[in-house]
Amino acid sequence: MPGKPAPIKKSPAKKAVVKAPEPAPEPKPAPVEAPPAETPAEAAPAKAVEGEAAAAAPAEAAPAEATPAAEESAPAAPAEAVVVEEPPKAPTPPPPALPTSTPLNVTVDDVNESSLTIKWQTPETIGDSGLDGYTVEYCKDGSTDWVVANKELIAVNRYCIQNLTAGDLLHVRVVAVNPGGRSEPGTLAGPVPIREIVDRPKVRMPRTLRSRYVKQVGEQINVVIPFLGKPKPVVSWLKDGQPVDSKRVNIRNSDKDSILFIRAAQREDSGVYEMTVKVDSFEDKATITLQIVELPGPPASVKLVDTWGFNAALEWTPPKDNGNTEIIGYTIQKADRKTGEWFTVLDHYHRLTATVSDLIMGNSYAFRVFAENKVGLSEMGTVTKAVATIQKTDIVYTPPEYPEHDFSEAPKFTTPLSNRAATVGYTTKLLCSVRGSPKPKIEWLKNQMIIGDDPKFRQIAQQGICSLEIRKPCSFDGGVYTCRAKNAQGEATVSCKLEVKPEINNSNSCREETVWFTNAFPVLCFISLAELHCIADIQINSVFTCTAQWKMWRFKIFSVIYFLAVCADQDNGNPPTPILNKDPGLNLMYVGETVTFTCKVSVSSGWTYVWYKDGNELTTTEEINRIRLDLSDRGHYSCKAIRGAITTDRSNVMPLNVLEIPVPVLSRGTRWSDVFPTENVKFSCKMQDSLSWTYTWYRDGQVIQPDNTVSFDPDKATLSISSASDSHAGQYMCKGFLSSRSVNSSFSSGLDLTVYDKKPSVTLTQDPEYKVMFTGEQVSFTCGINVSSGWKYEWYRDSTSLAETSNKYLINSVGKTDSGSYTCKAKRGSGKFFHTDSSPFKDLEFKERPKAIILALTGWSEVFSTDSLVLKCQVEESQDAWNYTWFKAGEPIILQASEKHTATPQNDPEQSAYTCRGIRTGRPSYSEESSSFTTKNLLLKRRLLLSISGCLFFGIIAVFIGCIVLRVIRKPVDDYEKPEEAELFLTMAQLKDRSDTPSPLVAYITDENLKAPSQAGDENDTTCNESAPITSEDQAVTTESLDKEENNAAMVSFKQ
Repeated sequence: MPGKPAPIKKSPAKKAVVKAPEPAPEPKPAPVEAPPAETPAEAAPAKAVEGEAAAAAPAEAAPAEATPAAEESAPAAPAEAVVVEEPPKAPTPPPPALPTSTPLNVTVDDVNESSLTIKWQTPETIGDSGLDGYTVEYCKDGSTDWVVANKELIAVNRYCIQNLTAGDLLHVRVVAVNPGGRSEPGTLAGPVPIREIVDRPKVRMPRTLRSRYVKQVGEQINVVIPFLGKPKPVVSWLKDGQPVDSKRVNIRNSDKDSILFIRAAQREDSGVYEMTVKVDSFEDKATITLQIVELPGPPASVKLVDTWGFNAALEWTPPKDNGNTEIIGYTIQKADRKTGEWFTVLDHYHRLTATVSDLIMGNSYAFRVFAENKVGLSEMGTVTKAVATIQKTDIVYTPPEYPEHDFSEAPKFTTPLSNRAATVGYTTKLLCSVRGSPKPKIEWLKNQMIIGDDPKFRQIAQQGICSLEIRKPCSFDGGVYTCRAKNAQGEATVSCKLEVKPEINNSNSCREETVWFTNAFPVLCFISLAELHCIADIQINSVFTCTAQWKMWRFKIFSVIYFLAVCADQDNGNPPTPILNKDPGLNLMYVGETVTFTCKVSVSSGWTYVWYKDGNELTTTEEINRIRLDLSDRGHYSCKAIRGAITTDRSNVMPLNVLEIPVPVLSRGTRWSDVFPTENVKFSCKMQDSLSWTYTWYRDGQVIQPDNTVSFDPDKATLSISSASDSHAGQYMCKGFLSSRSVNSSFSSGLDLTVYDKKPSVTLTQDPEYKVMFTGEQVSFTCGINVSSGWKYEWYRDSTSLAETSNKYLINSVGKTDSGSYTCKAKRGSGKFFHTDSSPFKDLEFKERPKAIILALTGWSEVFSTDSLVLKCQVEESQDAWNYTWFKAGEPIILQASEKHTATPQNDPEQSAYTCRGIRTGRPSYSEESSSFTTKNLLLKRRLLLSISGCLFFGIIAVFIGCIVLRVIRKPVDDYEKPEEAELFLTMAQLKDRSDTPSPLVAYITDENLKAPSQAGDENDTTCNESAPITSEDQAVTTESLDKEENNAAMVSFKQ
């Protein structure tokens, strides 16, 4: 990459033009060695000598990089070709440098008595020349002498001007500088006083005003907003960006707060109010959103859509005036035309359509609708123009069939018979109570014999109370009496023992009773005098006494009025303890039920009873205490018996727990209140306790009967609709019953069920909405349903199910397998799912992302001229325009995007692996990253080659020069100093003289040579063979020639 360009030195004429409007001196640009008016012809030698260009500044090497195409197309030349000079080509002149735009938003950051800190934003337009820095200048108010605050250019967007004089009023401006010159200055909005700010302004907004402030029309508004600031801040108010109307809004400002007051708020006072607190150049702002609301207007129109049966369908449009707040519901009323009285049928209703039911046949109805917002109902309602008339038709009303509750019950005695003692001649009664359904038949038996219609006995059975009256019994009427109740469900019996005592006819005797003394309290009981035996007679005060013995006890018998037998309890000397029974014997009873307590002493008769509840005495004194339960009857019950002065201990304690009849809780088996055709629905009705409740279901007040689509579980606690339709829409309620007791609960709260007329439509959206996606891109599909809730989703690609179940299917990195047609559908429920129709298809096409490659532009032929390596990045098989990002060892290189990158030992001492990636604004927005290009040891290899080549070159030069030097300085050897050389070859004459030496010519002539024709023969049309003799002339010529060559000291081959 080219280095940062040095500041350009401007000509004097240009400087004068720039400095004319600016009185302050400009900063001097950095010196440049080249002359100001450098021509291309003068720059050409620097390019021709590559060795010098490598050592020169980066600015001088820029022309060499500006023509990579020429270098790439030139073939590699040998090393000797470096010295060949070619005519230089003039480089393309660079575009003229332009200054940047004006620095933005120059503001004061801090000020005190000796310094001023300002800040600004980077210019919007910088250009290709870059940005060298900023210059901050200031001048006093009323002066035009601008002073440069910073001696050197600064790169940050904040600067503190030091050593200022307190009390001065300064203007400040900021100028951006680049090779194109100075930009237009960015200035502060006004002069800044140099003084200490004691306290910056700060608005302390109350918490209640941070959100929307809502008031009704006519209400008084008094808003107090405190603030901080010193000296006293200047406070200003705006409403929706405009000054507030002083006729409507009153503003009062103090040192600590500001008050906004509106006497009677109106709708037009709504808006966003902005308060600004300013101290010198510092300020703080706060906003209040004021909303003035009132009652809404009536609905724009109400229409009677349809009338059928006892129903009327209404439809209306929202009001034109919503009272400056949202509509939260509607109220629907009906009026009979006969009476004209309005009755509310629906309130807080949210929809724009409604169905009014349960209209009376033969009546005509008008309807009106009120709109409702947070303030209340509209003052007027919109009335329907049409009238709904419920026609009288020949309707055969079939009352619903209710299953009759089976109250059948076998007889059960709620109060048993008690053993009794009677006196001969005195009528007595036996009493008991029984219940059963149907009404049981009562029979009395004596000693297991049916009494029948014996006139001595009177049998009465009324309201479950059974009595047997024995008229003037005699001694033989005693025995065991049994009452038997019998119906179709079964029978029950209860028995007692009746003892008939004889009447005493002795003047010194009367009724016989036995008295137990327990702690000096006598208790009377009957015994037979026949069983007494007097032991001793004692006369005290003319009163007959005797001592009697009965079984194992002794008694004193007094015969004044009647015999008294003083005895003791056989077991422990105490009178008997009454026994308390409860019927029914349930631990938990409900309000409205009846419970019967029975307090019974098993010995003797004539007892009266005292009842207690939680230790407090009750008013009743009967043996049987029957209570119709209320919450106040809850407690612990007990009793005791009294006869005369004798009182028994208290009976056992019997708890009674009374509760209100619980209200059944109605819940949905599904979480949604609106369903679609064929969808299944479940409702559950439960009580808080665990008793055996059964339930009855109602829809819009009518009992629900099971049919093909509606079913119940055995106790009717669950209602199931297997396939919903319009007829199943309405409000559902339930009611509980206790099967074994007459306990009915109240109705549960209602749950509405809405059934749509068709299945919901499913929409499929894609983000981003590109039909063609490239490798590694992210795409998501969203499956949406605009109605109801509780949906789960099924995704399909080319009819193949996908694993995702949410409403969003995300592909983080698109691959080849992700191509296809996508669709989705929704389902909900459990067990039997309800499925929607499939959404429209979305096609996704996949393409491989183009790949970037790295090319080395520096050839081997340039190894002698440079030590840098120029790399080029390009995208394969793409004709589009790309920018490129370079990476070194996986980390991005922060440089201006370019297709070339230069690696040198200075910027890459580690010789890392390089990769690149293409980027652009179209699609695909980036290419696949190139394969890594490793520069490690590449420059070293080139330097090694350069060294070896240099060594070889200089070695050859040294050898060549050495040969020349030796040739020059070497002296020739005289002939007489030459040693006599031995003759390597004999002459022909010497050969002739020697007979043992064959002729050399004969030795070199072979059979092949003899057979081959000679050239001379070919020319003279003659042949030479072995049989042809050699003439003397030929021999003489040969000898002469050899002698000549010998004399010339030449070595001649015989083959020639």
